[in-house]
Amino acid sequence: MSSDMPRYTKRSGLMAGLLLIPFFAALTANMLDRIMYGHTLYGSWLWKSPIIGLWILYLPEAALMLALAGYATYVFRGKSSWLQRLWMSGRPGRLLCRQ
Repeated sequence: MSSDMPRYTKRSGLMAGLLLIPFFAALTANMLDRIMYGHTLYGSWLWKSPIIGLWILYLPEAALMLALAGYATYVFRGKSSWLQRLWMSGRPGRLLCRQ
């Protein structure tokens, strides 16, 4: 299945995965801090710095938007896509309700 998937879909998935690395690194650090020292990173200096907002909030959002854009492009460009057939028919009502 991955051999017939376009390159832009693979590339957007890889970039989204790379954007999620800091998020999972922060989760892992928080888990290890809780196991080893009995407290979380919520009270540490890292949580008070603005970089944590980038790691926890904005990079995962960017990854989600990138993955959704790649998937939406794949769906709309697909040769057997019902969305493309609906768009090309010129009369969407004809496919949606049968008379």
